[in-house]
Amino acid sequence: MFDSSEVTSFFNKETRISTLIPKDWTSATIDTSKFRFLGWSEAGFEEYFDEYKPTMSYELSTPTTSDSDWLRKLVNESNEEMALTYNQYKVINEEYCEIANAKAYVKHYSWREENTGLTLFQMQSLIASSPFALYIINAAVLKNLEDKYMPIFKFILNSTRIIPIK
Repeated sequence: MFDSSEVTSFFNKETRISTLIPKDWTSATIDTSKFRFLGWSEAGFEEYFDEYKPTMSYELSTPTTSDSDWLRKLVNESNEEMALTYNQYKVINEEYCEIANAKAYVKHYSWREENTGLTLFQMQSLIASSPFALYIINAAVLKNLEDKYMPIFKFILNSTRIIPIK
């Protein structure tokens, strides 16, 4: 069970993201606009992975349009594309909300990896912090570990702050 008192603060200067993560999770910088958190090493999946760790990534991107309703359009396009490309794609729930004082969209979905037959549960959030900045957050975990990790992913997402440029 996740103990929210056992967290540490994380800050990425390039993306200006500050959040809380479990103390023994690790982070990896992918490039100047993207980083990833790695959860605990989980046993029982050696048939498929050398080492399995649930992941959560943040990426700073630029919206491709300045249309006033660009976030909704992006969500619709993304959902249509995912329905076509992800095997057994199913949206579990979705909502428009506010995260880090910005307009946001959050969805939980599942899909089945065709080669292994493993079902993945994912959380995706889009945070529109300005007409020029879009944060894309993706968290993924295997079906057997959903109940353990989804509350942690939600906690991390809800603790997200975007630090203004000075």
